[in-house]
Amino acid sequence: MSDTLFVIDGSGFIFRAYYGIRMPMKSVDGENVHAVYGFIKMLYSLLKTYKPSHLAIAFDPNEPSFRNDIYPPYKSNRPSPPEDLPAQYALCIEATKCFNIPALSCSKMEADDVIGTLVKQWAKKVVVVSSDKDMSQLVNADVSLWDGKDGAFLDRNGVKEKMGVFPEQIIDYLGIAGDASDHIPGVPGIGPKGAVQLLEEYGDLESILANAHQVKGKKGEALAQFADQARLSARLATIKLDAPLDYDPALLSYQGPDETRLAEFLSRMRFKSIASELGLSLKPTTKKDQHQKAEIIDDLFSTTVQDQPTNQANQANQANQANQANQAIVVQYDLFSTVEQVEQKALNHYYAKLD
Repeated sequence: MSDTLFVIDGSGFIFRAYYGIRMPMKSVDGENVHAVYGFIKMLYSLLKTYKPSHLAIAFDPNEPSFRNDIYPPYKSNRPSPPEDLPAQYALCIEATKCFNIPALSCSKMEADDVIGTLVKQWAKKVVVVSSDKDMSQLVNADVSLWDGKDGAFLDRNGVKEKMGVFPEQIIDYLGIAGDASDHIPGVPGIGPKGAVQLLEEYGDLESILANAHQVKGKKGEALAQFADQARLSARLATIKLDAPLDYDPALLSYQGPDETRLAEFLSRMRFKSIASELGLSLKPTTKKDQHQKAEIIDDLFSTTVQDQPTNQANQANQANQANQANQAIVVQYDLFSTVEQVEQKALNHYYAKLD
């Protein structure tokens, strides 16, 4: 895909990895790193499959966004992050830099706004890698949306088939239906199906509000009563296209990882199987592996069980390895095949902000 820019929702990748991998993994320093492992596996899968010529990853900053200034309850329904998530978030950003991929964020902006701005600034084809429905508003003749799960790249008609409305109607759709995961209120009593029906009949939000008196029953009453709330909700759902990004566009051209830096990082993480896939030799770690389980965990995506002596103790250990390998298959399935289920779990445990 020459000259096509792939823009990854890094925050989405991290949460998918965090909740998709259910086995403990520890770095040399004893840090939990299962989300880092999943993040790198998904990133490497993309690199290997699509070989993008241009690439960037967007991350949320460690602060509330400008949307909280407009509407303080924005995302207030999300609990604090799990204790080990912020550190892994930082490690994923470090991993991104080891791959020589720009890790972009912007104060008071969300990853969505960084992506929207890159899409606006890039004059050629763009693939937005995210499963966030808000991103559908960015799709046009040059921009497609991929959820990172399979080969389905959504174009304008694909968005219509999935969401019931065209990309240019997504903002108005969210203005009416709201978004519970982001605590965007919308119009009480009107859900996704009702929003689609109204947009099919009237075309856009302002036309709907202007004709609220013609909408029968409680829906019409709600539209009249909560018109300003609908407009506010649409504003909250609008991805900014002019975030003040500070980056060198030349760095979007992907030239491969910094192998020395990446090998050192993978050594610290004890990701031996990933290093092997990348053809990297790991430096000896400063701390010894204390039990064989670490090697099993490090090879989460490998289902090969090494031969062991056949005494009773080792047979039990071998059975445990086989069980770990079987669990690894489930982990891989979670990461790459059941995105909606994993992300729904993530939304149930999401964070208000990174402390």
